[in-house]
Amino acid sequence: MLKSSYHVAIAGTDLPGLILGALAAKNGYRVLVLGHGGKDNVYDVEGYRFVRRPNLLWGFDDSHPIREVFRELALGPEMRNRPKTMTPTCSVVMPNARLEVSHMKGILEQEVLREFPDRRDEFMEFLSRAAEAEACIEPLLKDCPNVPPGTLREWWQWRKYRKAVSPLLSDGSSDAMAPFADIPALAAFLSAPVTAMAGITEPRRHPLAFIRLLNHLLRGLYHVDWGMDALKSLFVEKIRGNSGDVRLADHVDTLLVRHGRVREIEVRARDESVGVGVMVAATDLAPLLDLIPQGSARRRYRQRVDAIEPSHWLVTLNVGAKREVIPEGMARTAFVVNDPNRPLEGSNFL
Repeated sequence: MLKSSYHVAIAGTDLPGLILGALAAKNGYRVLVLGHGGKDNVYDVEGYRFVRRPNLLWGFDDSHPIREVFRELALGPEMRNRPKTMTPTCSVVMPNARLEVSHMKGILEQEVLREFPDRRDEFMEFLSRAAEAEACIEPLLKDCPNVPPGTLREWWQWRKYRKAVSPLLSDGSSDAMAPFADIPALAAFLSAPVTAMAGITEPRRHPLAFIRLLNHLLRGLYHVDWGMDALKSLFVEKIRGNSGDVRLADHVDTLLVRHGRVREIEVRARDESVGVGVMVAATDLAPLLDLIPQGSARRRYRQRVDAIEPSHWLVTLNVGAKREVIPEGMARTAFVVNDPNRPLEGSNFL
């Protein structure tokens, strides 16, 4: 027998799921968050503050979707002084070069002039074209198109969007860094931080996404005390403040499906069943599907999920050291490329 019922139930604590929950609660929906084993990103060991995943934060001031979320949830006052732009943005270290990315005018140009004096003008022209390309992309993001398109109307809209951005790919290249193919170190200078931001293998092979992230990078990365955990806490408090229930210690035990949709959750180690209108996975999807009893899960959907392969693995190694071992002038965030001629993966990219 159901003890309670919610419009939206969220399993896990990944940031996108918490944002959805906060927006739903703000608009009058009853929201339940079950932690389902979610852990804080920051943890302490003998006085050192370590992270499970590096905190790379960007777009607070220049991303339309991020601004809309903060506006909708009235988070402007909380965010006004919390994110601090890092100066320099980051360092990129290679065997024969060390450069800094900075949002401050002129510094980036000086870095390129010092290490690649013959390519400065070409480099600055490339950045200018990237800024022009983003000016064309931004209006499309404000329309919030559904990707991939599903209905006939969405397909027509998608066709219109593709037509609008096609001039940005007029050279037909599938490599955003093609202009610097003859000088891998310069290409790696921009590709390294964007690769870490993108979370996909070789983002330079996706020019529009690469350009978008590159412009975010050039406007700066942000430091927020406690990083991702601090952002999550903002949205958790918004859910609670709008009469939502947040139970971070509880796990989903069983998902009961009726007519192809999750309609009921059994909470682990509790004699409790919860009715659900919409189920949101704010954690890995495959383990959640294992909680659906045999015979209830659609085989075709399960096969599609099982067929998904990881795009990459991110290995985080925390090292506690004294401040004296950090090179003087090194940025808070640094990327190390051992060989710019090789793919940015494995031990070649740290």
